[in-house]
Amino acid sequence: MNLLDWILVGLLVVAVLAGYRLGLVARALSWAGLVAGLLLATRLLPVVLDRFETDRPGSRLLLALGVLLGGALLGQALGGVLGARLHLALPRATRPVDSVAGAAVGGLGVLVAVWLLLPAAAEIEGSSARLVRDSRIARAIDDAAPDPPDAVQTLRRLVDESGIPRVFDDLRRSPIAGPPPTDAGIDPEVLERVIASTVRVQGEACGRVQQGSGWVAERGVVVTNAHVVAGEDDTTVSLDGGPELDATAVHYDTRNDIAVLDVPGLEATPLALAQRPRRGTDAVVIGYPENGPLAFTPARLGRSGEVTSEDSYGR
Repeated sequence: MNLLDWILVGLLVVAVLAGYRLGLVARALSWAGLVAGLLLATRLLPVVLDRFETDRPGSRLLLALGVLLGGALLGQALGGVLGARLHLALPRATRPVDSVAGAAVGGLGVLVAVWLLLPAAAEIEGSSARLVRDSRIARAIDDAAPDPPDAVQTLRRLVDESGIPRVFDDLRRSPIAGPPPTDAGIDPEVLERVIASTVRVQGEACGRVQQGSGWVAERGVVVTNAHVVAGEDDTTVSLDGGPELDATAVHYDTRNDIAVLDVPGLEATPLALAQRPRRGTDAVVIGYPENGPLAFTPARLGRSGEVTSEDSYGR
């Protein structure tokens, strides 16, 4: 068990004891207030996030969780005050039953909160995500419970700053290929050819600018991700330092997040796919991350396999 597990155990004990003291009636009203406060905070969340800009990873998610938690706690406090008064008005003979039921509901509430919030918390980059993914309690709940409701998936999309669909679902680990090399060791001539056939893909959909990278598969044909061009009417493609060329999607696969673009006038040498690349082979990732300049990141090939993931629309 890690630190998060012990924190969850502590919260569970506190919730059970508080539920026993308050009773079912008071606990039920406090949860009703929590839900009402959460719904109100959810309505306000898009407005708050639209006014908040930051380059720090995970900051939007932390802000969203803070807004939701604040609304939930305020509603719960108001419901708890009303429920405590009703609990005292119950006949003395029914109070023990009410207390035991309140303890059960209190513990269940903590488990439900874990089910709803931890998958979203696992999206935060860095040690927080590792803490969630290594938690035995979180993993057990994730394995036993169904997928969170659509509202939680919507929260993920609201706070996600990358626009990239999650490849590895829920709290499960991605296959690890070991630490990436400090230097990819790619032949400079090969690197030059790849750079000359790596393109920037841009467009606008629903008032939002979308961008990504692609590579030339055939003369005038570019392969990119489907989420990069989803919903666009005016997609453009450009080589590093070159003019923007109009592009049209001729194949769109939301399931595998792949799109094929027809780009008239694109004069770039097609790249060939590697046949049966070996696991552990050093590589380099080339593209335009965050619509910035052409970037190179050393990498290492891991094992291939089937994964469950979101499609290009986050479903």
